[in-house]
Amino acid sequence: MLRTFLCLSFTLFLSVAANGDTVETPTSMAPKVLSLDELRQCRIEGILLLGEANVLDPHNFWQVHDYNKYLEPFKKNCRDQSYDRAYMTITNQELSPQVRSNIEKAGARRHAYRQIGRNHNRLHVVAPKASVYASSNAEASEIGVLLQWEELFTLSNFMNDRVQVEWIEAATLKRRTGWLPEATVRQGDGATAREQFCLSHRGTPLDAHELVRGSTTHEWSRVLRVDNRSPSDAYVKLVRANDEVALAFVVKGGFLRSISGIPDGVYDLHFVTGSEFSRGCSSFANRGFAGKINQKIYFDDYGFEWEVALNAPPASNSVLDIREYSSFDAL
Repeated sequence: MLRTFLCLSFTLFLSVAANGDTVETPTSMAPKVLSLDELRQCRIEGILLLGEANVLDPHNFWQVHDYNKYLEPFKKNCRDQSYDRAYMTITNQELSPQVRSNIEKAGARRHAYRQIGRNHNRLHVVAPKASVYASSNAEASEIGVLLQWEELFTLSNFMNDRVQVEWIEAATLKRRTGWLPEATVRQGDGATAREQFCLSHRGTPLDAHELVRGSTTHEWSRVLRVDNRSPSDAYVKLVRANDEVALAFVVKGGFLRSISGIPDGVYDLHFVTGSEFSRGCSSFANRGFAGKINQKIYFDDYGFEWEVALNAPPASNSVLDIREYSSFDAL
């Protein structure tokens, strides 16, 4: 009998890399001879994966992660395996264009059902900061800290007032697991909960010359001009080396704001863009971009004038960008 090798090709084989890019992971197992039923199941699973790939968002970490859980056993059991050509002829006859189309649709439905299940397990952090522990034991060591509104998913029931969760570590874009105190999390989407909270606690609109935090001095020679070239409003913080915020203020989109009497010191300038500034959140309800000027800004007794231009790209919902926005809010 004639035998050849099965090397099925699909439009999207994803495996998450540490930097968030996608790579294809090669297989290294020695090929085996597939039976007719094994070949049939491999081809069906391959078409299901193709159906999922057609609707999957390659920029969504969890969709890629969940897809990979099906992809890995497929690559192990099906890819680069040997089969009888007569079996391939039989499966070709079975898998007519209409049958293939129906299987692809089933793959798309499988993806949709999996997202429904994940949404059911979605949590967000409600405390300003939440410590993550190695186990449910009270003596367990802390393995990380999550910020308010960050997204995570339950893996088990509550034990000892803690819940086991999985989340994405922003610095490495890798999946991690741990245990959080029950009181620090709540069911639901963090981004939606944050937006609703901020909008309901907006308070009165900011005055054009108002400082959100901090105060100026009478040293009028120390001047900071911020030229917001973004169409969105920008919230700016002057931050000292110890993460103390000296001044915080909003610059309208497309406007330049000049502030005199900047306190003496050396600063990093952090900013975010957005809309609907909320006094209750001390941030924008609708998040945009989070950034930082790469140059230190300093003011001394001799006075100094700085002018900074802000050019913010469009908003992104990537894990890293959301974490940077949360870190800005936590300052």
